[in-house]
Amino acid sequence: MRTFSIGDQVEHKLFGKGIILDIESAGDSTKLTIEFSGKISKKIISKYVKLVKK
Repeated sequence: MRTFSIGDQVEHKLFGKGIILDIESAGDSTKLTIEFSGKISKKIISKYVKLVKK
């Protein structure tokens, strides 16, 4: 299980580099709010997406 913190820099295959702004923990369905390049914010369920910590 991957552990993320607010402020972590991550990279997503489609959206590129981003920074974690918020974490909503709900067991296996942890939701991450990430601001990617170009000021695009996305809410992502961490177990369904491959993020690489930078």
